[in-house]
Amino acid sequence: MQGTNRIKDVVIDLQVAAARADGLPAAEVRDALLDAADIVRTPKIILDVKEPG
Repeated sequence: MQGTNRIKDVVIDLQVAAARADGLPAAEVRDALLDAADIVRTPKIILDVKEPG
C-alpha cells in the first residue's frame, strides 16, 4: 500500500499548503502543486500503458 500512503501524504500536504497559502514561500506552494500533479498524472500514464494499441 505504498502508493496509497503517498497519495494521502500529498493530499494532506496540499490541504496544508492551501490553508497557509498566504504565508508560504512560493517554492513550497509550487512543490505541493507539483506533487499533486504527479499523483493525478501517474494513473493516466499507467492506463495508457495497459491499453492496447
